[in-house]
Amino acid sequence: MSWESAPIIWDEDGEPPAGLRTAIEAKMRKNFTDELCDLGSVQDLLFHLVFLSEDMDEGPTVIVYHKEGSEAFHCQYIATPEWVKVGEI
Repeated sequence: MSWESAPIIWDEDGEPPAGLRTAIEAKMRKNFTDELCDLGSVQDLLFHLVFLSEDMDEGPTVIVYHKEGSEAFHCQYIATPEWVKVGEI
């Protein structure tokens, strides 16, 4: 399967702003091609983060994951992520 053609499904509570969706999906597909090139199928993906700006601390981010039985990338857009250190969980 080509990462350019794999469906993208957005979480109900994690959709990007409507006016930015096309640009965000294009950036994500480029990232998939660059970063997930060794992935056999969407089902092999645990999760993947796509940083949408140079600011990896506070910039918008997309969490990409799979759902069993689906060949789509499932995604959640986060405008301002709240990072938690592993020792603080």
